Amino acid sequence: MNIQTHAYTLKAKIKFKKGDAPRTLEDLYKATADEQVKEKLALLYSTMTPKPAVKNNPLAWVATASDPKCDSNRFDKLVVGKGYAMGCDGYRVHAYKLPESQAAALDGKYIDASGNVLAIETSSNNRLPVDQILKMAVEAEYALSDTFDVSKCVIAKADHGSVEFFDVELFGQKCRFNKKMIEQALNGRQSVKVSAPTGFTGQEPARFLLSDTEKAIVMPVRFVH
Repeated sequence: MNIQTHAYTLKAKIKFKKGDAPRTLEDLYKATADEQVKEKLALLYSTMTPKPAVKNNPLAWVATASDPKCDSNRFDKLVVGKGYAMGCDGYRVHAYKLPESQAAALDGKYIDASGNVLAIETSSNNRLPVDQILKMAVEAEYALSDTFDVSKCVIAKADHGSVEFFDVELFGQKCRFNKKMIEQALNGRQSVKVSAPTGFTGQEPARFLLSDTEKAIVMPVRFVH
């Protein structure tokens, strides 16, 4: 009997829902000592388990700012520091203040978008610069304040390729942002407060104040003359 026939036969006898797949894969992973089988089960887990919806899951929103294609632990996972879950890909940061019930247990850990701790060995060479990111995202006092309004943005396209940008004036300066990054940061919002340090020229990172618990830093693409 092959796996297709076996599956068809079992389906008629046993109730099994898609939502049961993650738990079953994890049970099988724990039950085997074969490292090759563990690897295949982990790959199945990563491809078959549903991703949390960004709209209603703050951690999934944080994860949009990480780079899943990056080989370094620094930029392809979420990291927790001082009560915040953070994602960073080198061009932006998403930071979410965790509930107190989660924060202490997860501090200093790498996690996934479901809040599961990832067993990753870390060192000073492969960790995100947590203190620096926190200062930029939530701790620093920025003197300049403005409103980022999507309706006031002009959509521009790259000379080559399909990348689109938002051209907008902030703090009296013309700025250009990656449109996709802004849309992911705003997560459905059309207008949010934004702040920046004194001396902003249109080329420095801007902080988007999304809510009491969610902040984003986005680096402008380039100065627009």
